[in-house]
Amino acid sequence: MKQIIGTRLSELRKSLGIKQTEFAKKIGLTSAAISAIELGKAPLTESNIHLIALTFGVREEWLEKGEGDMMDDEAQLSDQERRLLAFFRELSPLARKMLVEYAQKLVSDEKALRGEAEESTGWCWAQKDDLLHFAKGIDGKLEEARKSGRDPADFTLEGGPGIGPRPETDGDTG
Repeated sequence: MKQIIGTRLSELRKSLGIKQTEFAKKIGLTSAAISAIELGKAPLTESNIHLIALTFGVREEWLEKGEGDMMDDEAQLSDQERRLLAFFRELSPLARKMLVEYAQKLVSDEKALRGEAEESTGWCWAQKDDLLHFAKGIDGKLEEARKSGRDPADFTLEGGPGIGPRPETDGDTG
């Protein structure tokens, strides 16, 4: 199975006309990792499949199973979806990773709210101040990494001030 996905990954990369190094950089991996995946020596994770689909406009079903067309037809996207995709493509690998993690949690929570999943992850925030709290947390972590010289890729959505579940309040919801 790994070899088949690896072959499709190589086919995608070649159809885009880019080398392993450039492909890897755009999704935050090393060229050695891409080489190992293409040769079937390493698996392609689900989160990397999502990231590749979003970054390069490939259909996940094609990459995973070889079903359907390779590329998504962006003409079928709404203006809002095209704008979101354009913004995503401008993000750094760290920001892409964080956005994908957040989106996965948000989808899970929406499914729980609709009764399609057993429980919520607790990340679906309905109030504006919650989203501002989240955004400020990301900004704070990136600034902290910049000032300390640490690699921002070490930071995830979990833990730290402003990142993660909404802080407890004193009961004042207004």
